[in-house]
Amino acid sequence: MSFFNKKENDIDALNNKGFELLKLGRYEEAIECYEKVLAIDGNNIFALNNKGDALFELGIYPEAIECYEKILANDGNNFGALYGKGLALSKLGRHPEAIECFKKANLGLRK
Repeated sequence: MSFFNKKENDIDALNNKGFELLKLGRYEEAIECYEKVLAIDGNNIFALNNKGDALFELGIYPEAIECYEKILANDGNNFGALYGKGLALSKLGRHPEAIECFKKANLGLRK
């Protein structure tokens, strides 16, 4: 795939590469791409959300939650971050907190 050879400091190329790796189940490699993006732009929502998703798939729930919380610090109604955080909290047995995330995400859809 040609995007795998794009410049290593091109945020869009790195995000795209990470997303393709994520879809292929190559989570560690996807995380590496997102970490490169975040080294350039620490608040890149796409990279934070997808890094969180990759960490979730690897069962690294506390770090996934950290990614989602960083998004929510800037955008408290971000559906993807709320949903991802809710799933990760649920996996950790923190069900009341997970339910609150899901409720808030659902309310965001109704606006």
